[in-house]
Amino acid sequence: MFLIDCHKASIYTIDNEYLCDAHVSHIADRSALLTFEEPYGDILRSEVLVTFYDNAKGLVSCSCRLSDYKEYAVSPGVKHSSALCSFGEVVTALQRRNDLKVRVDLPARLSYTDGEGKTIRSDASIRDISAGGVFVICSCTLCTGQQFSLSFRAGQKELLLTAEVIRIDDAGYGCRFPDMTSSQEASVRSFVFQQDSRNKRF
Repeated sequence: MFLIDCHKASIYTIDNEYLCDAHVSHIADRSALLTFEEPYGDILRSEVLVTFYDNAKGLVSCSCRLSDYKEYAVSPGVKHSSALCSFGEVVTALQRRNDLKVRVDLPARLSYTDGEGKTIRSDASIRDISAGGVFVICSCTLCTGQQFSLSFRAGQKELLLTAEVIRIDDAGYGCRFPDMTSSQEASVRSFVFQQDSRNKRF
């Protein structure tokens, strides 16, 4: 199947101009249903580029054809819309092993236990993030291989993850996420995807 575990997508013109985001459902072999939170009949085209966020496959961008556009009321004065998306040629596929990384400036808190058993806490700043790890700036001194707890807000969710230092330079610490749960990984991937989509709009 073209998509395995996908719930979100971003829609672009064939010239790669951002149009809107969509919820993905009713996935079949060569099509899926896209649902929009507003009526978008005035901006959608029959031929578009769609970037799908798939928890199993990563980011998949392909040329698609939209059809059967509908608008419907969800409450008084509020309309949503939907369209059938038929999959075309894959343009790019960013696999899980080659995770998308985005630049951010996120406040965070980290904590770890030192050699004397004392808990050390520090404010930190996340400068880039992917589903594989983060680059962190903080005032405390960490060493390669050291693990610590890292908490930050990813969209609407407050995440608490274990990070491990794998690289040190003058600017900060490159870290990986060694033991994320599938739920945590999905939250990080969703946040990264949303940040990347937002960055492309501006």
